[in-house]
This record gives sequence, C-alpha cells and structure tokens, in this order.
Amino acid sequence: MLTLETRPDRIHRYSYLVLAALCAIALVVALASGQLGWRTLVVAVGGVIAGVVGWGRLHERLVIADDGLTSRSLWTTHVRWDQVGSYRLRDTTDYWTPTELFELVLWPFVLLFRYLVYFPIRWLVRWLLVRRAEDRHFLDAELVLLDAAGKKLVAISGADRHDNVAEAVERIVAHIHARPLPPFAITDRKDHPIDLGTIAELEIGTEDTTIVTTGGARTIATSALPNPYLVIAAVRARGGRVTVAGDVFLPQALRATLA
Repeated sequence: MLTLETRPDRIHRYSYLVLAALCAIALVVALASGQLGWRTLVVAVGGVIAGVVGWGRLHERLVIADDGLTSRSLWTTHVRWDQVGSYRLRDTTDYWTPTELFELVLWPFVLLFRYLVYFPIRWLVRWLLVRRAEDRHFLDAELVLLDAAGKKLVAISGADRHDNVAEAVERIVAHIHARPLPPFAITDRKDHPIDLGTIAELEIGTEDTTIVTTGGARTIATSALPNPYLVIAAVRARGGRVTVAGDVFLPQALRATLA
C-alpha cells in the first residue's frame, strides 16, 4: 500500500504564524513609542505562544505507511501497527447544557443562538474551508489508538483539520484490522461483560451505544466501545442488526455494507 501523508489545511497551517507576526509588529510599535506595561507583556507572551504553536502547525504531518503511523509536529511519534492493541472512536462535540436554576432560565436563549446562529455559521464555514464531504464528517470525531495495556499511543482528531483525513482514518483502520488484535472485552456501564458472540442488535450513537443480547438491552458509552468498526463487522457477519447514527464517522467501505 502506498504511503499517505496528510497535513492541516492552509488556514490551520498559517493562522498562528500570522497572529505571531501581528503580535511582533504591535510589540515593535509599543517599544518604539515607549508604551511599556502589562499590555505589552501580554502581547509579547501571546506572540511567543502563537509562534511556537504556528511552527508546530507548519510542520505537522500524519504519515500512514506499511511499517506504521507517524505523527509529526514539534516532536515526532511513531507507532508500529503491531503495537496497537485496540482503538476507540470519540465524539468531540461539547455543547454547554444547564445544571443550575439560573442556567435553566438562560437555556431558551442558548438554544435560539445555537440553532439560529451558531450551527448555520459553523456549517457555512466548514463547507467553505473543508473541501471533501468525508473530511467534514470527521471534524467532530477523534480516533484514539491504544496499546495492549490500554495506554494511549496517539490520537487523530478531526479538529486538527488535516486534508484527506477520512482516507487516512480508513487506511489506519485497514492496517489495524489486517493484523490479529489481542482479545478485548466489552462491558456495560455497570462493568458487566458482554460476549461479542451474543450481540443481536447494535445501535451506535455519538454519545451512547445500545447493545441488545439474549439477556436484554444494555448501554455503553460509544467512546468506551473497543474496536467499534471491528465489532460492527462481526455483528453484521453473524446476521445481526446494526444501526449507526448519521453523525458517527464510518469508513466508506463499512458504510456501504450498512446502506
């Protein structure tokens, strides 16, 4: 399989460097005019932080090859495929919800802003800046690779806005599935084990997944479901019913089997 290399889109590659340059210009003007103070210090610190982040973004790469996955930025992380013990899919949306009485009073206004302003603007910006529909679908997702002991090796986040990230995720999953994964356990919210062979129905949502077995229906956090794509394929192979929420990212090859 040919090596695939992805990097952040142009705005994410250069925006922090532009911000660092603007901070540098503001700092030079402040020093030339003798206007020193806490504001100048804030600008200087902000410029340094933006410069460091921007330098990392400029050199950020995700490389998928036959020998493993390499993530490059300010530092480099290389993961061999035989190091991967399991993977998780996590939804990264984190919308504010009310928890106190005062917040409940504000809730109707928050909903109006969210659905009339925030969501339309977010959709437009994403449609304009992210060219591929599959890449847009991964913007609110994160693929986390773990070793056999459950320690995180690397995380691929849609928020990093890598070009062609959907194909990268498909290749990563394909490489992982090509090797025999170590045995993994599925447990519900009460830590009760669920035998993969007993699953008759699987309903995967962004937050929760419902698993129906001969013993009844149980729920698990979707982000805690190990190897979700492998589980989907296994349930489908035995004739089980699988439904996946439309905003859950699926590789195209797997999505085609559910159509």
